[in-house]
Amino acid sequence: MIWRAEGGFVGRRLVDAPERGNEEATRPDDEIRILAGDRLIDGPQYGFSRVATAAGTQQAVPLECAEADFGNGRWPLRLKVRHYFEKNSTTGVVRVAASRLVDVFKEVR
Repeated sequence: MIWRAEGGFVGRRLVDAPERGNEEATRPDDEIRILAGDRLIDGPQYGFSRVATAAGTQQAVPLECAEADFGNGRWPLRLKVRHYFEKNSTTGVVRVAASRLVDVFKEVR
């Protein structure tokens, strides 16, 4: 990742594979999150489906969903997010330095 800052360009390198000497506390870690949507509104079309919640929130997801995926009030859509950590060499505090979306999928039951 490279971006422009006041003093020029700065960047960050995200590494999925553990590097030598990489501490357990700073290894990348995955988190699964529920993606809002408990009903199919439209689709699938061109690999996308439009889903919604009872509150009216709608979104298009890059998945081919069917009515059956949302049976019994299920929220089957998930996001897989990978967090990258860094450790402050002075204090030893570990914090999330960056996060990225890894996958969008349907939970199969």
